[in-house]
Amino acid sequence: MKGNLMRVINANTFSRFMKTSAVALLLTGAVSAHAAPVSNDKGGIGKSVVTYVSADDNTLSFDVKVDNNTGERFAIIIKDETGSTLYRAYFTDSDFKKRFVLPKSDISKLTFQVRSETENTTESFVINSNTRVVEEVVVKRVN
Repeated sequence: MKGNLMRVINANTFSRFMKTSAVALLLTGAVSAHAAPVSNDKGGIGKSVVTYVSADDNTLSFDVKVDNNTGERFAIIIKDETGSTLYRAYFTDSDFKKRFVLPKSDISKLTFQVRSETENTTESFVINSNTRVVEEVVVKRVN
C-alpha cells in the first residue's frame, strides 16, 4: 500500500512539475543568438571578438573586444538586416572592451563590423536572433 501511495504522490508531483514548466516556457519564450565571423581580415588590428551576453524582454547584450596593439583608429559599426546603420563610433583604445545593449525589436539579424581606418580592413560578425514560444496543451481524462 505504501509503495502504491508513493507512486501516486510521485506521479502527481511530476504532473504538477510538467504543467508548471509548460506554463513557464509559454510565458517567457526562449531567445537564442549566435555570432559568427564572416571575414577575418586582420590588418593592423588584431583579433576581434563579439560575444552574446544576455537577453531580456526588451534588449540583447553583446560584448565586443578588439586587440589593437598599434593604437590605430578603428570603427565599430552595427547594422540591421536591411543594411541600415544602427550605430557607428570611432575608437583608438589598445585593449578595447565595450558592452552593447541593443533594443530587441523585429530585427532578427545584426551585423557587427570592426573596421580599421589606416589598414582599410574589416572584420564582420553576423548575429541571428530567434524568439520561440513553446505552448503545451495536455488533455486528461478524468472519469
